[in-house]
Amino acid sequence: MSLSKKYTVIIAEDDIFQRQVLIQFLKEVNNLEVIDSVSSGERLVESYKRHNADIIVIDIGLHKKDGITAAKEILSFSTPQIIIVTGNTDRDNLLIGYELNFVGYILKPVDKLKFIRAVQEAVKRTEIRLLSSIASVNHSDVKWINCRYKYRDQQIPEHLIVHIKKEDKYLSHIHLADGEIIKTSTTLKDIEKQCSNNIFRSHKSYLVNIKYIRAVYTNICTPGSYDITLTNSIEVLPLSSKYYPDYLAKIGLRNIPK
Repeated sequence: MSLSKKYTVIIAEDDIFQRQVLIQFLKEVNNLEVIDSVSSGERLVESYKRHNADIIVIDIGLHKKDGITAAKEILSFSTPQIIIVTGNTDRDNLLIGYELNFVGYILKPVDKLKFIRAVQEAVKRTEIRLLSSIASVNHSDVKWINCRYKYRDQQIPEHLIVHIKKEDKYLSHIHLADGEIIKTSTTLKDIEKQCSNNIFRSHKSYLVNIKYIRAVYTNICTPGSYDITLTNSIEVLPLSSKYYPDYLAKIGLRNIPK
């Protein structure tokens, strides 16, 4: 199985010119999306908590909080792939990068080929991690969801369903972890009846698998509503106030980042 997801990237670089160079390099790598760029270590940590990016490109000499300190803070609660891009040749930083399993340590001026290879390795590691989590499901424990489209029944493993979106009265799209989208005329209500507690309704037009939720945060434009970000996807799904209590119940009332 291969994935066709977009992988998200945050760039932490205080030099505007260098930041633009890195963005241009990243455009040459398939399935990548730069979702934010920051100039300080503090902003990097804040941005990561909001976006939970798959990959972070970090300069060591950042404002307020250096890149190594910011990387350690992020790694204390999450596991993104980290690439250091810096003019700092301090041997201690090289050793720290090795100990923290950074994907690459690229010295400035940035060699385009070396940088792209490091990014491709970061994508590979991210994909392997997701595929491993999918493959770890015991086949005998697989829960199959029956759906119909154009008079044909199809069986879909629940653990591969990321989310389901109702497109219109007679059509919904089932989004799978490997990037495939399956059409079905089966209603969300009928699908929901077949699912375990891992699948919940976040909105009248959406079902979401809790296992693929990266973060939930307040929608600043609609008071009382929330946004859901997903693993290995830049798509943002709605979580309405009506279904928010159900979400909290399913995750055991853990704290939700705002």
